[in-house]
Amino acid sequence: MISQSKKHFVDNNLNNYFGDTRILELLKYDKKGQFKCVYCYEKADSREHLPSKVFLDEPYPTNLAILPSCTICNNSYSEDEQYLACLIDYVQYKLHNLETLKRSKIQRAFNARPNIKNEFENSTKYANNGNIDYIQYDDDRIKNILLKLSIGHATYSLSSIHLDEPSVINYKFATELTQEESTSFNLEPICDVIPELGSREGTYISVLDDGTPITTWKIIQDGQYRFLAYQNKSSINIRIVIGEYFYSEVIWN
Repeated sequence: MISQSKKHFVDNNLNNYFGDTRILELLKYDKKGQFKCVYCYEKADSREHLPSKVFLDEPYPTNLAILPSCTICNNSYSEDEQYLACLIDYVQYKLHNLETLKRSKIQRAFNARPNIKNEFENSTKYANNGNIDYIQYDDDRIKNILLKLSIGHATYSLSSIHLDEPSVINYKFATELTQEESTSFNLEPICDVIPELGSREGTYISVLDDGTPITTWKIIQDGQYRFLAYQNKSSINIRIVIGEYFYSEVIWN
């Protein structure tokens, strides 16, 4: 199990930001300023929490990271975010024969919107003996949200802008991971490229006793959401774990 002691550094006012000032327009939103949506680079007219609250439980962490967005992007992701959050709980509920869904927030969503529950039930395929054969996922909707979250983390933590398509978007549920894959995924990698001087990740990078810099997991909410953002000589990497059950990695080469 990854250490749950490290917390995500939040600096929404940019008082401690000393990175590239050319991307300030993507790191802060103010109605009086000229800021740009972090997802499409058009004019920002709203704010976006990172991560979206649908992936977190109440009481929410204080001072969640905030990025500028446009209303179109902000609204366009909502349904897919709801889908992924519900899917993560539904898979656990079905595969582990739980009595109820893990999160009360998701149970409320199922109660309020029966079409969501029906969609998942229709996607569950059973074998002749009545056991679950597999659950069919909407790959495009899942990847849409993983890309959105990863763009936010890359911009907020690494001061790295990515409007191009990533080289890799991978995800697995905990039951699909081998022990070797789980161990490798949870390792805190050595940084062979130091993050930009003044960026949030660069300011708060950890160093081993021998002076080796490593990237550490940032905990947004214990047991519910953590992420890791780092750069090496060939790529930008964002890893995300939701509910300690859903693992994803997005890579830009």
